[in-house]
Amino acid sequence: DFSHFEAVTPEQIAEIEDLANHEILANPEARHYETSMEEARALGAIAFFGDKYGERVRVLEAGPNSIELCGGTHVSRLGDIGPVKIVSETSIGSNLRRIEAVAGTGP
Repeated sequence: DFSHFEAVTPEQIAEIEDLANHEILANPEARHYETSMEEARALGAIAFFGDKYGERVRVLEAGPNSIELCGGTHVSRLGDIGPVKIVSETSIGSNLRRIEAVAGTGP
């Protein structure tokens, strides 16, 4: 989910997909660790809209371009997820958009 004032164009979708797949093909290490919320903010970690976080948070660094707060399961390298394909882009509220994607090569 992200702030955006209009629908994402097909050209922008293709560019987003290309950028994501470029990062995946580079196959950088994906590190996750626990730290204080203050330290995560100092690192520039991105948080989800409206979520509330405690004093200790889990941080995911996926290559050099992505530092986020997250509580999910993670791979050890970005290449482990396989290629990404965006399957939808929708409005979920005023100036809020959602992109949904699938990853991997299938069964």
